[in-house]
Amino acid sequence: VTGVQTCALPILPPCLIPLGGYPTLKYIVSPYLSENFHILIPIYEEGEKVTRYVGHQNWPAKTVDVGDVKSLGETIYSSLKTLDELPEDLLINFGDTFIEDQIPMSNVVLYSKEQDLRRWTTFSLDKSKNHIVSIEDKGIEKDEDQADVFVGVFRILNVELFLSSLGQTIFQENQKNVDPFYQAVQTYFRSEEHTSE
Repeated sequence: VTGVQTCALPILPPCLIPLGGYPTLKYIVSPYLSENFHILIPIYEEGEKVTRYVGHQNWPAKTVDVGDVKSLGETIYSSLKTLDELPEDLLINFGDTFIEDQIPMSNVVLYSKEQDLRRWTTFSLDKSKNHIVSIEDKGIEKDEDQADVFVGVFRILNVELFLSSLGQTIFQENQKNVDPFYQAVQTYFRSEEHTSE
């Protein structure tokens, strides 16, 4: 074909896509720097670019190559298993989610009511018991026009219990077609509800 030009763009991990002159990772990490968090950043494809960027920052952060994982649950599980010691609390912030507000020091799942549900992992909440009843992963057609969706920020105060739940969901056959991470969140928050009563 004549007259057609091609342009080779560098492949960037989503967290390095520029926004306002800085990689999105800078915006994601910034709120946690003032709270003295140690930041663990799972990487895989094009991960050396993230490692290089993080290495040039003055952050209490490190990258962890999680390898060729099959799910979000495996990514988080593999990352946590690299630590010599589990943290006292765990704040999970997805690489495409910016939070400006301080997250309370309690078990937290940030969520929102959204439309265009195919793009989101949705859930049903039993408001009387304040726990997650069911979860539908993103990419699946949903019957509702609007639903509660996970925003991408979770705070876990009993990290050992959560890691145990996550390990169990990863290593069992997934009959629900829901990422093991979300299954572990559901199990963990139900367990924490009962242990705090």
